[in-house]
Amino acid sequence: MRRSLLFVNRDTYEIGVRPMAEIAKNQLKSDSVMKTGKPPYTFRMAWFLVLLAINLLVAGYYFHIVE
Repeated sequence: MRRSLLFVNRDTYEIGVRPMAEIAKNQLKSDSVMKTGKPPYTFRMAWFLVLLAINLLVAGYYFHIVE
């Protein structure tokens, strides 16, 4: 009998390891992109542009470009 890197015998591998690996693979397939918890790119881009505009306005006041 050939030994694996984890030193798991064949019976244990057939009973436990393979089904756990298949479950993990199926869970990865079932998770969608929307479950990442990150807001959509359009929302983040809108906030980026708003904050950039505020930053440039404040910089304009600071350097006396905007009075």
